[in-house]
Amino acid sequence: MKSKSLQELIQSVGRQTGVAAREVLYQVRSSDPSHFVLHLVASAVACRASRMQARNDELDFVFEWNGTPPKPEALIELYASFQATSGDERTRYLSLGLNSAFATGIGELQLETWDGASGVRLALSAAGQDHQFLRLDPFSGQGWAVRVRCLQSTKFR
Repeated sequence: MKSKSLQELIQSVGRQTGVAAREVLYQVRSSDPSHFVLHLVASAVACRASRMQARNDELDFVFEWNGTPPKPEALIELYASFQATSGDERTRYLSLGLNSAFATGIGELQLETWDGASGVRLALSAAGQDHQFLRLDPFSGQGWAVRVRCLQSTKFR
């Protein structure tokens, strides 16, 4: 089977919506599922983060960074509009990382963003995603722009 380039995959995903787009993105997952964190780091770098923090306990894994978060409009249609938003590295690497995280046994992902005036909270699962627009800083003034919380159905390795 011929390997597709990232650009070919982006075009293919752009013709899909929702769950179908996520299925196409499975093709770019790393052979080691725990490498999803590298996509999150790449998104943080694209957000021009000057600070990143990772935490892990028995229940979840949390990765946070400051900088300029992706636009809420791009996040609420994260997979359905992948071709339109993939030109923005913040969104492209974030969507690749979130999609890849499910291969580790994570049951649900929560994503929160804050740009200083507004934000969005996403809940992603294998079944789909929900979103909520935020008017209050979910980080209580700690200076984070993005938080990814991986709620584990099995213990993170």
